[in-house]
Amino acid sequence: MAKRKPQFPAPDYLDPLAASEWNRIVLLLGDKLTDADLQGLTSLCCAFSRMVTAQQQLQTQGLTVMSAKTGWPAPNPLISIVNSASETVRQLSKEYGLTPASRRRMKQADDQANAIKRNDLIR
Repeated sequence: MAKRKPQFPAPDYLDPLAASEWNRIVLLLGDKLTDADLQGLTSLCCAFSRMVTAQQQLQTQGLTVMSAKTGWPAPNPLISIVNSASETVRQLSKEYGLTPASRRRMKQADDQANAIKRNDLIR
């Protein structure tokens, strides 16, 4: 089976992981995606890449690091990066209908719009 070419190619400035996520989402959303969505999609893909990269580093470095100030173990700053990027991914995924709950809401809205159209045709 031949791969479909994305309607919107990934921007050149995205790193490989962000570009891969871009292509995955563009193919998932298909015709629902417009030029107006591209800035938010860029943010989503960059946050996804940041989340994965920081999580991989966190797995290598561990949850704590030695504080330069106190000499005592302290939470690894990567935890904040993972949490912040995860929250951005979660929020933007909802905007694009990439979560189960957001897809249900979108389907309900489509069903309501179709019912209104049918009622208008009957009148």
